[in-house]
Amino acid sequence: DGSPAGQADRAPVSQIGPVAATRSELLEIQQEAGHPVYWLGEREGTEVELTRTTEGNVYVRYLEGGADIGERVPALTVSTYPFAGALNALEEVAERPGSTSERRDDGGLVVRAGESATSVYVAWPDEDAQVEIFDADPEEALEAATSDELGPIE
Repeated sequence: DGSPAGQADRAPVSQIGPVAATRSELLEIQQEAGHPVYWLGEREGTEVELTRTTEGNVYVRYLEGGADIGERVPALTVSTYPFAGALNALEEVAERPGSTSERRDDGGLVVRAGESATSVYVAWPDEDAQVEIFDADPEEALEAATSDELGPIE
């Protein structure tokens, strides 16, 4: 499922989606979660799709070109995985051969496991969550992960 190692045991939550979601609905999910849920803001020409697993993982997909909710098409996706020690786990991944890393202006660590990786991971100090940015284009995934637009839903 793409979730990172080290995920904390959490009480199961109700599964949601995939469903279309507005900013205010995403904000409610974040408040329920008790931890930040990340996204890239509202993006023109896209429809936001939300999925939450019983483990508490939250997936925000940006569907383009008239793709239907739930349709299995590659789409820019911001996934938030709650687990303790996310930054330490990601720092270990950054040390693996072929991985590259950089710091965000907000102190977050961005890690990509190889130039052609379509997923880029981000974690922040003092935060028990890791974020995965997926895009079929590896450069778009990296750009999104380092973007100022990436942040908790507000």
